Amino acid sequence: MPDHKNCPWNQPDASTWLSGNDSIRRVARLVEKTLDNDPRQFPIQMRAATTMVILLCRAGMWPAHDQEELNEVIAQARRNLTMIRELYSVESKRREEVGQHQSLHRLLKGLEAEMRILDARMSESPLNIPDEPPESWGLTWPKP
Repeated sequence: MPDHKNCPWNQPDASTWLSGNDSIRRVARLVEKTLDNDPRQFPIQMRAATTMVILLCRAGMWPAHDQEELNEVIAQARRNLTMIRELYSVESKRREEVGQHQSLHRLLKGLEAEMRILDARMSESPLNIPDEPPESWGLTWPKP
């Protein structure tokens, strides 16, 4: 089991460095504003914002006052992914009739994996992240 006390985002120096960094605050504002949009209208941008939540939305990294504020961002990302999944699920069923559903099927599997990661972030043990990367992330996810 990993030693979460020694994770980079749990170190005071790293937290001070990030909290004093205007760029990370701008990224957080951009992501939060993107999450406020309608996911059905901007599914690609919404998914990119959700990816930033998965990568960066941790205590000590995300410019939030407390865990409750972090959980709100994570929950919004999760709700948006649910709406995006529903949108692509309908599209996948439509395309299945004409035999063009494979890429959408892989996308839906990736969305499910991303939702599991967000669910794990909101659980009682928030660092219990699934070992497998979302299929669509390729080599971006570190292996355990």
